[in-house]
Amino acid sequence: MDGVLRELNLALIHVCESLGDFAPFKVDSLTNTKPLLNPMLLALPEDELFCLTRCYIQEDIDLKQGWLNHFYGDRVKLLTVGKCTSNWGQEYCEKVGKAKYDILKDIKADVYIDDDPGLIRVIRRLALADGLSLKCLKYGPWIQEYIPAVNKDETYRRFDKVK
Repeated sequence: MDGVLRELNLALIHVCESLGDFAPFKVDSLTNTKPLLNPMLLALPEDELFCLTRCYIQEDIDLKQGWLNHFYGDRVKLLTVGKCTSNWGQEYCEKVGKAKYDILKDIKADVYIDDDPGLIRVIRRLALADGLSLKCLKYGPWIQEYIPAVNKDETYRRFDKVK
């Protein structure tokens, strides 16, 4: 959802993370975030549309559902992936990618769009291994794949590929 359907304020996330308080991010998400992509423009009226996002706190799920309802009515259904890992980088992509893939397989999705290139790589690999015709597209401003920095002097460091 974040990064595909709505803008993701990475600077505010970093500030909230350093303060240990994500309340400002939640307020910003509800008040200032506008749609980046209208999935209804990509679908026929009879197509089912889903928003698949990593979200495991009920309050956050309710906020995301409210945002979806505000912009898309009941046309886009929210599906969530729980907390698969607290780590980032390769482990995050593998675990969250697998969890998202399992849901996509269960709902028999034809197309999946995500802003995280690492997740797209994992989901494509799994779909290919299973012989599924699921099309996975990367959309959004996240161009490179990132992992947390080794030390506090760096914010993030780039790595080339999630295998």
